Amino acid sequence: MPIVSDFITVIGNDHVLITDVEQDFPFGTGGREGNRNAVIFIMVRNLRETLPVKINGKHIGDLTAYDPSWDFQDAWFTQILTFPGSYLKVQGNNELELESSTTDNYFVKNVHCFFHQNA
Repeated sequence: MPIVSDFITVIGNDHVLITDVEQDFPFGTGGREGNRNAVIFIMVRNLRETLPVKINGKHIGDLTAYDPSWDFQDAWFTQILTFPGSYLKVQGNNELELESSTTDNYFVKNVHCFFHQNA
């Protein structure tokens, strides 16, 4: 059976403020092929500390803070995390978990998850 790829938008172009509580974002990945890697793209603004990212309770990597001496408070940075496709559910919703920062609120937008799928 051929294997193709698919993607889903978890958060679109409207930015989301991550405040002082962890926030969860549901998304589906029906028919995913679990023995292949998946990748998630996350645009981030105003991130001043490195924070873990989880999918379905499993750590997939970290959003990396940028140097506060850079004068880019209003700039968006794209961060890319690769993780095992087996972390994604074949049916039902997945949960992207973004932790709150202890220093400042930050923003995310254009969050897209790419995964392999059975044709």
